Amino acid sequence: MNATRADEDSGVTRFDVDGVPVFWSPGDGSGQYRAALMFRTGRVDEPLARSGVTHLVEHLALHGLGREDRHYNGSVDALTTVFQTHGTPGEVAAFLGGVCGALRDLPLDRLEDEKRVVRTEEEGRAPGIAATLALWRHGPSGLGMTGFPELGLPGLTGEDVASWTAARFTRGNAALGIVGGPPPEGLRLDLPDGPRMPVPGANDLTGGVRSFVNASLPGVAFSGVVPFVPATGVYRELLLSRLHKALWLDRALSYTPQVEVEHTGPLTGQIVAFADGLDEVLPQLVEAFLAELDALAEGRFDAGEVARIVDEHKAERSRGTGGGLVGVWCLRELLGVRQDGPAEVGERLAAVTVEDVAEVARTAMDSALLMLPHWRQPPDGRYRPLPASSTRAVAGRVHSPYGTTAEALISGPSGVTRLHGPTLETVRYADCAAVLAWPDGARVLYGTDGTAVRVEPSQWAGAETLAADIDAAVPADRVARMPARSPAQTPDAPALNAEPYEAAVPAAKYRRRDGDFEHEALAAALPKVESGDLDAGLALLAGTRDAPEDRCLAAVRLGHAAAAHVDRLAEFAEERPDDPDAQLWLGSARVNHAWNARTGEFAEEVDSVRFHAFWRRLALAGEPLYRAAELLPEDPAPWERLQWHAIGLQLGRTELDRLWDEAVRRGPALYAVHQARLQALCRKWWGSNAEVLAFAERAAAEAEPGDPRAALLAEAHVEIAVQLDRDGDTSTASLAYLGDPDVHSALARAADRWVEASRPHPYDPRAHNEFGTAFYYAGDHERARRHMRLAGVVFSGESAKAMRRHLGLKPRHIRGIRGGR
Repeated sequence: MNATRADEDSGVTRFDVDGVPVFWSPGDGSGQYRAALMFRTGRVDEPLARSGVTHLVEHLALHGLGREDRHYNGSVDALTTVFQTHGTPGEVAAFLGGVCGALRDLPLDRLEDEKRVVRTEEEGRAPGIAATLALWRHGPSGLGMTGFPELGLPGLTGEDVASWTAARFTRGNAALGIVGGPPPEGLRLDLPDGPRMPVPGANDLTGGVRSFVNASLPGVAFSGVVPFVPATGVYRELLLSRLHKALWLDRALSYTPQVEVEHTGPLTGQIVAFADGLDEVLPQLVEAFLAELDALAEGRFDAGEVARIVDEHKAERSRGTGGGLVGVWCLRELLGVRQDGPAEVGERLAAVTVEDVAEVARTAMDSALLMLPHWRQPPDGRYRPLPASSTRAVAGRVHSPYGTTAEALISGPSGVTRLHGPTLETVRYADCAAVLAWPDGARVLYGTDGTAVRVEPSQWAGAETLAADIDAAVPADRVARMPARSPAQTPDAPALNAEPYEAAVPAAKYRRRDGDFEHEALAAALPKVESGDLDAGLALLAGTRDAPEDRCLAAVRLGHAAAAHVDRLAEFAEERPDDPDAQLWLGSARVNHAWNARTGEFAEEVDSVRFHAFWRRLALAGEPLYRAAELLPEDPAPWERLQWHAIGLQLGRTELDRLWDEAVRRGPALYAVHQARLQALCRKWWGSNAEVLAFAERAAAEAEPGDPRAALLAEAHVEIAVQLDRDGDTSTASLAYLGDPDVHSALARAADRWVEASRPHPYDPRAHNEFGTAFYYAGDHERARRHMRLAGVVFSGESAKAMRRHLGLKPRHIRGIRGGR
């Protein structure tokens, strides 16, 4: 054994025993020792399909040592596995030698028994706030593993356990701490050779953007990624002090604010803060909690506060002994962190400045992840919601359930999607972290983003081979084999001759519009497509690649024209996987097919069968549209269609904002792109009356004469008027709103400016219709008649027909006078 003084001030001495670094310090003179053998392997190292293996190794290693006096224990945390004991030097030496011997030759005949014990222990334990935040931030990787159950336990084999032990419980990956005196005589740490294990990297599902999630918790929590430096410790104490004063002493909003910092790697850490509170004060609690975080990030504290905390730290360390430090030295050794003694730590603490602490606070806030109770949101727009579901379904076959339900299952070569109402849960095989596999065919797939998809093949039509398909697509080391389920755990088989629920709705009748005839190429292609000539439609789309407005219009109109041939169009596109026009057409047709099933009625007037059909059809539209976008990266048309896909599947504001950014970057002045965004910003979807009006006003102001985006102002005002009627349960509010002199004046100015230039545009009929509708309900029938004549029979429906009749307009009259503004 070679001894070196690790640090004179701390009283810690370093030895090497059988190649294992040992840090020891004197004890209390009683002759009793305390020891901890630490390995740099923990939950962060485990793949999800084998999660629980480290815990199982710890149990197996301790089993043969006897449990009579319970003077020892083992534990597994995020980064380490530790075997601890106390007793006489001889007892400690015997225990440590016994652990090392057991790790060389685990009692694998006890495997199933210890699995059961570990599972029992796991059942009684729930992840804490820090682990839950880590799960949301990292998914099943790195620190996120601490938030997952030990899912792999039931399927672990003796070979799994033995190979894990041989690779990680080695002399190169171990350190020993002893309090009480030098290593006992005769101590042996007979471990196999092996390298030090670095801390693995982890996904960051926040993307480095301030985010929030909702969960079941009685208060508010926060986590941030911070450097592991002295200023972080000062920040932790300062934040705790501020929260204690502001939330408890001053406002009585919380009882036990807490702040902790833990290592996530050699130089990085996670800071977690939590404040409990009653539901009745949650809005005030969240506001006050965030105010303190903001204050520190903005440097609103002084040098006196920092000096006080530094002095407290130095005083606490001066009272400490080597006994309290050996564990820290072991962890630093295993992480490869510089070993500073008390004097050096004191010097580094004394050098901490206000700006150092503020920099840590800013770093924490830049990576902030908030956790709030369900249905709560942060009080401002600086935090985006982390997605709780997927935004895309896989391409493949739709499996219908046995029984009437809003669910569907989609399976394809790339993965599986479970559809619950409009909610998508997708796991792609390439991003599959684990599959739990039962002998009866049940499967649960976990994605690297934490998404879980349960598949019960017996409950879905046409899913007889799905379990085998999943097993063939996912690497074997990501599959955890589960024991057979009891009858109580197995869903009932469908009744004999049970029929799958298809959510069938009547086919919508296709109508051509007057605007189609003004577009020469459309006028020629649409009748052919209606009769089943798909090549004609493909040729038309191919000819629009350099004309984005025409392309957006053609994608929509061809999609409607192919309504009776959607299945054939899917086969047509499947034969042309690298053709952006075929993929765009299929995606657009599916979007139209879905919205036709829903109809244009308000949600409360649409029955459940139509909604089920709507969501099923819409789920299949995403993949061909994304494929089209991939094949023609600068084409705005797929992104315009994807906005309607996202609106219908209720993918949320964050996703809609992303799609708008993609679309407007490629088509900054396109009418169709802006019109889809306007609908997304309506109060009935994801915005507000104020937001949709502000958007329309900006678009109209940007529009040059002849640009139909001017009509977005009319559409926004009509949407607001309709919403006012619905709010007041009367039809008079809309008339009063649109007839308001300020509203009418703004509409008139926009319309007059638009028609100043004669610049034919594919969306002129639509724009005239929007202005005509707004002026009609504003009581300006002269302007309404002028625009409706030029619009033509653009929209069907009883209200549109009644409006034209009231204005004295007939279809043949309209068609006869069109041709200019």
